[in-house]
Amino acid sequence: MMALLPKADIFPMQKTTPRVPYYLLASLVGIALLMDFGRFIELSMDFVQHFMLVDEIMKHGERRPEVQIGIMSIYPAGAHWLAAVGGWIGGSGLVAIVLISIASVYVSYLLVLELVGKDSPVNLVLVAVAFILLAHTHSLIGWEVVLNFFYSQQVADVLLLMTLGTLARMTNVWARAFIVLVVGVVSMWVHALIAIQILGCGLLLMFYEGVRAWHAGRSPVVIARALGITGAGTVLILLFHPSFKAMRAAAETNGYVQFSYSFTLVAATVCGAIALLALWRNFSGRSLSEVDAVLGCAGLATAILAVVQYIVLHVMHAGSDYAVKKHMFVVVTLAMINGVRFVGDRWPRPWRYGWLAAPVLAGFAAFHILEPFSVPVVPVLRAIEYANHVAQFDLPGFRPGNTVSYDKELSPEINLMISNTSFQHPFGDKQTVWLNGGDPTVDAQYVMVRRSPEIDARCKDRFAESATYVMVMPDCMKP
Repeated sequence: MMALLPKADIFPMQKTTPRVPYYLLASLVGIALLMDFGRFIELSMDFVQHFMLVDEIMKHGERRPEVQIGIMSIYPAGAHWLAAVGGWIGGSGLVAIVLISIASVYVSYLLVLELVGKDSPVNLVLVAVAFILLAHTHSLIGWEVVLNFFYSQQVADVLLLMTLGTLARMTNVWARAFIVLVVGVVSMWVHALIAIQILGCGLLLMFYEGVRAWHAGRSPVVIARALGITGAGTVLILLFHPSFKAMRAAAETNGYVQFSYSFTLVAATVCGAIALLALWRNFSGRSLSEVDAVLGCAGLATAILAVVQYIVLHVMHAGSDYAVKKHMFVVVTLAMINGVRFVGDRWPRPWRYGWLAAPVLAGFAAFHILEPFSVPVVPVLRAIEYANHVAQFDLPGFRPGNTVSYDKELSPEINLMISNTSFQHPFGDKQTVWLNGGDPTVDAQYVMVRRSPEIDARCKDRFAESATYVMVMPDCMKP
């Protein structure tokens, strides 16, 4: 027989939401965010590297093994293929990355409010207060693409939250096992850390359901079989999926992740304790909603994974503090959801028009998170467009690596990005010198500079020119 979980109201207060008006309002808010923030980028070296991979896919339809793009040479490319397809349709991979990032943040908070219980006015108020209090930590979902620009992780967050909602709606144990394994494999191609969190959530949820069945006097044999198959599948994924190897290599690099606290182990432990309280509330029968079982297991599993990686770092010296911190975006967000449900469900009074508030609150959350998107995108697009055109048509002496971009009105990161993509300058070659204000024209044969009367007077040999840019030799630019 197929194992079914005990029937319960999965989302007991979300039956008054009219689907068409809700999706229409959510779409309008999302479009407003895309129009407002789609004109800007949040610039960092992580953004440069992600764009390099998207540009490589757009131009060649693959990630060529001989191309040097740093960690992006082995990085899971699922989210980058999504941006490349968007770039093929819209004409710009850079804009596609920005729009997908904005949409991912907004959809993530729509899903957070769905899990919190958007028809409860108490829960909506509590989650708004919790977001305001936790926002300064910069460790909630959404801050992946601010300061750091973990583009793939932000896209994968949507998969994780959608999976939790799906698991909460399912009562068939085998269906749950299938979903966890399939989504675990797929999300590995997007971001390996989130994939491991999804697999961990599924395994702990099945274990919990087996314990709950045994405690209720029902046979846990079928659940144990599903757990065993899911566990074996997880081991195979970790052994043979190439993205897991890439994640281990990336974890050794101690990159930049800045929170407002430094006690990561304590924070993860507190978040796990909140999840454990939510799980105990469900186990003891004080909450019959299956979403509490799913969220409690998810919060506990992700906190355990963060603690384990912390221990591995400090005992076995494997990984980095950077890798530990990347767990915390999901860990802290799930703790916020579990805490809100734990407190708010004591006043289970549905609000008939709560669906009106959810897209607006999600929009305000995304608006606050995305405020650092401040670098205008149009000048960057024009520079990339001209550089691509010159490299393809207008510069007979061009060959990969002999040309650089040196527009003093653009940041060093953008000049580096154009040099690496349009002019195929090897990534990492003199990168530190460029970013620290060094001369990027050393050993270059041609330089793309912004046109000015001074440049026109100095550089008589101009190999390609437009109203904005001109290709010159570096010697004519020196005093």
